[in-house]
Amino acid sequence: MLQPQLLRSEGSVPVLEKDVRQPSEHSRLETIITQIEDPKASASHLQRLIEGEIARAIVAIGTDHSKRSSRARLLALVRTLKVLATEVRQAEKLRQREDVLDLDGPKFTFVLHRSVEILQRVLHKALDESTVQSLLRQLRDEFEMEEPELRRELKRMG
Repeated sequence: MLQPQLLRSEGSVPVLEKDVRQPSEHSRLETIITQIEDPKASASHLQRLIEGEIARAIVAIGTDHSKRSSRARLLALVRTLKVLATEVRQAEKLRQREDVLDLDGPKFTFVLHRSVEILQRVLHKALDESTVQSLLRQLRDEFEMEEPELRRELKRMG
C-alpha cells in the first residue's frame, strides 16, 4: 500500500510515495524467508537473524513516537518473530532426530561390532578357524580402503 509522505516546509505537500509494506532498509526479513526455504540452512544462523530482527523492532518501538497503529504493527511483528523462533527451535529438534549416520558414533560402532560378531559365528559354523580369520582380515582391509569414499559419500548426502 502506497502512502504519501509529507514534507513540512511551506505547508504539507506530498513529495514522495513509500511502500509501507516493505521492511526497513536494515530489515533481515527477506534473508529470514530465504533461510527458512533452504533445507540446508543452519538453524542457529536463522535463530540469530530472527533475534536481530526482534531487536530492531524493539528499538523501533522505543523510538517510534508516531501513530499507535505503527507501534501496534511493530509489536505484532515482535510476537510473530518470537513464534517463528520457537518453530525454528522445534524444527531443529526434529531434524536432529532424523536419520544421521555418524561413522564414529557409539550407535554405529555398536551395530558394526555386533554385525561382525554375527558374521564370525556364521563363518565358524561353516569354516575352519584359519579361514575365518583370513576372511575377517580381508573384510577389515576392504573396509579400511573404502572408508574415505564412504565418508565422502555420506558428507555429500548431507
